[in-house]
Amino acid sequence: MNRCLNFLLLFFLTFTAFTFLNLSKIYGQVTAIAGGEHNNYSDPYVVTISPLAVAGPISGPGAPTEPGYVQGVDINAYGESIFGGAIGGEARATLVSTSSIATPISGIPTGGSADVIDSVAINDQGNSIIGGRANDDFYAALVSPSGVATTLTQLPSSPGTGPGIGSVALNSSNYGVIGGSTTPNLLATSYAALVSPSGVATNITGPGAPGGQGIIFSVDINDSGTVILGGNNNGPSNAYAALVYPDGTVNQLSVPTGAPVSVIFSAAINASGSGVIGGFISGNQPYVARFSPSGALTPITGLGIPSGDGRIIDVAINDSGTVLVGGRHINDGTPYAALISPTDVVTNLALPPGQGSIISVDLHSSGVGIIGGPFSGNGFVALVSPSGVLTPISGLLPGSGAQIYTVAIRPTDIVPEVVGPGNSFTTSIFPLTTQVLPSHDTFHHKVLPHLCKLEREKTLEENPIHDAKTDNLNPSDEPCFKREKYLLWAAPYGDYAHQKKEQHFPAITNWTGGVMMGFDYRGITNTTLGVGAAYNYNDVHYSDKKGHASVNQEFLTLYGSWMKNHLFINAGLWGGLYQIHNKRKTIEILTSTSNINGWLLIPHLEVSLPYEIKDHWLILDPFIMFDWANNWQGKIREHGSSGFNLRVDNHYVSVLRTELGINLFQILKYGWGSVIFKEKGSYVNEKPFNAHKVDAYFVDAFSSFEVAVFSDKVKNLGVFELTCRFIPARSKYVYGGIGYQGEFGASFQSHCISLEIGKYF
Repeated sequence: MNRCLNFLLLFFLTFTAFTFLNLSKIYGQVTAIAGGEHNNYSDPYVVTISPLAVAGPISGPGAPTEPGYVQGVDINAYGESIFGGAIGGEARATLVSTSSIATPISGIPTGGSADVIDSVAINDQGNSIIGGRANDDFYAALVSPSGVATTLTQLPSSPGTGPGIGSVALNSSNYGVIGGSTTPNLLATSYAALVSPSGVATNITGPGAPGGQGIIFSVDINDSGTVILGGNNNGPSNAYAALVYPDGTVNQLSVPTGAPVSVIFSAAINASGSGVIGGFISGNQPYVARFSPSGALTPITGLGIPSGDGRIIDVAINDSGTVLVGGRHINDGTPYAALISPTDVVTNLALPPGQGSIISVDLHSSGVGIIGGPFSGNGFVALVSPSGVLTPISGLLPGSGAQIYTVAIRPTDIVPEVVGPGNSFTTSIFPLTTQVLPSHDTFHHKVLPHLCKLEREKTLEENPIHDAKTDNLNPSDEPCFKREKYLLWAAPYGDYAHQKKEQHFPAITNWTGGVMMGFDYRGITNTTLGVGAAYNYNDVHYSDKKGHASVNQEFLTLYGSWMKNHLFINAGLWGGLYQIHNKRKTIEILTSTSNINGWLLIPHLEVSLPYEIKDHWLILDPFIMFDWANNWQGKIREHGSSGFNLRVDNHYVSVLRTELGINLFQILKYGWGSVIFKEKGSYVNEKPFNAHKVDAYFVDAFSSFEVAVFSDKVKNLGVFELTCRFIPARSKYVYGGIGYQGEFGASFQSHCISLEIGKYF
């Protein structure tokens, strides 16, 4: 019985650990956050969304467990997020870590009958601002990264159950803006205030400022401190928008008006001070317009909502001027969303059929966006590619009777930090330039002449018949290949290399196989010249299921060596082409593919000082070797159904490999021939040049971002080689050899095995 219980306990623990690990892999890093309500509009719904477009749960002490709803969410560049709403009959706000652990924000007043946190914002320092109603009064507060709320000072008092603060924003310098209404009805007094980093709210006043009947529905602030306000003012038919400059000057925009109701529901501003506003005029006329830093308006036409049949509910703009809008058709109740290029080309998004609204949108500087809203009785959330392709989220979807009220995005991993196999080109070429060909040259142009010298001395002792004038052996009596001028050889090889995660690159594993063929000419005293060709195939795998690549490479080389006394010099020049077929995982099972062409040029130089010791059977050979791999990689043009396909221009990078070490050779002679062993120990430094990040952009996007194509990290490696050659006594027989070279560093290792066969003639 006890054994059975122990077995079941072990099984349970193993299953739990396995499930947890796999859930971690599925949910992973946080890309976006969404909030609303579900389960027949009774329970709060809030999820973080992974780069795989999978919605995952929020856990921890701040995870909502009581009835209510989530009204506002935001996320910063590091994946830290915040949500707020009405939960358990109280105004609640919660910070969420990058691992989706929720920490409740303390210090929010309680006790009201209609308390809610309507809007939240978080900056990259982890500071936040929240706004709504608490204890049945006007409420806004700054929140520290540790989750402590400090109510703003100089807020007006507005007791009751009205809308309160409906919109907040915070910039990177901790300056903020809040907006809403101070009285509890649609014709209430519109209100907006600037917020200092110390938590002082200063009413926006002066000509053009809000303060008449109406509500400020939307506020935003950029890092320069310029603010945009949107709502209505001085009556429900007067749509309102205004810029507020850092000096407090208000610039009211010339927004159209019209009865019965005209509203700017949403306003957004980018880093340059340009922005977009959206809403409706005269009840059902959709309205979207750009504004310049000076406040000039340019209405956007060509929307997919006919005149008199729609409302724009939310808008977003990025620094390139791309706009994302969401709303609904009035006549048939269907949702609407569109991407708008910086030149005002409208791409209407292909939403699923059904009734609903897109009431929340967000847009990253890369052109990746997110939309959400109520849809046919359920919530709908989808990522939006820069070309307008939708990827609905999967995973922890809301139950029936659901609404999505708010979404926010920070598309880490959807916006990749790296693309391609990195410095894998060196793991393909360096085995050729540092082991296969140098090993061949070392044995046949350095050690073999020494072996011939030993043969000559031994033969002279045993057979004094020779040419006295030249002191050369009779050719028919010389048991050595020295007299042969030509050598044809081939060397198949295979290499395994693994690079651990470094910088932004995933772990990369390379399996390489290939063959080299060479032809040597030995008719010049102390000199060998050669020409060769090689082909290899590199199978590249990226960790974390981020894809893989296959690389075909073709090379030609010219090489030569010169040796006299105790000086050996070997040089070569390699040139070749490569073709990469790269598959990069974008979202879950969706893949972007690209074919990348390029070419390589690698000069090689080795200098060594061989010395004979131990009765001529042991050679000590200190050396230094340089290989400079120059890579001209072509353009990257991805294709795929995800819509997140990259464009990267061509780029040049080089890696200088310096190796300093010592070779040891042992020569064992037998009647049928000789066996030569080589051991090498060395230090290697590989230093990249020009491996900086480059600009990339998504297809149809108008903004760029930086990606790493090559790693700029310097490698320091220890190298060990063990090689053996079998040299027959007569040139009519084929020689052979086998070798191993291992390279080992803190985050890198490679193992190369090569064979060689050849024949002198």
